[in-house]
Amino acid sequence: IDATLEKNLTCSICMDIFTDPVTTPCGHSFCRKCLELSISPYQVNDMCPLCKKHLSKPPDSYLWLNMQHAPPRANR
Repeated sequence: IDATLEKNLTCSICMDIFTDPVTTPCGHSFCRKCLELSISPYQVNDMCPLCKKHLSKPPDSYLWLNMQHAPPRANR
């Protein structure tokens, strides 16, 4: 795998290639299981493990690959 592509396909929690990837509203991607294990099911305001922004909604089940690490914006 190309080094840039591998970097974009690597979970920053387990440091392995994504398994069942999800992307947070802030644009960071993780393995679904890694994200579930890193946030508490008892907290009301869960935070992204990478940037610590509050997760206002559940992660999306798509993998956003972009060097800018920002999710696409809907057309208004």
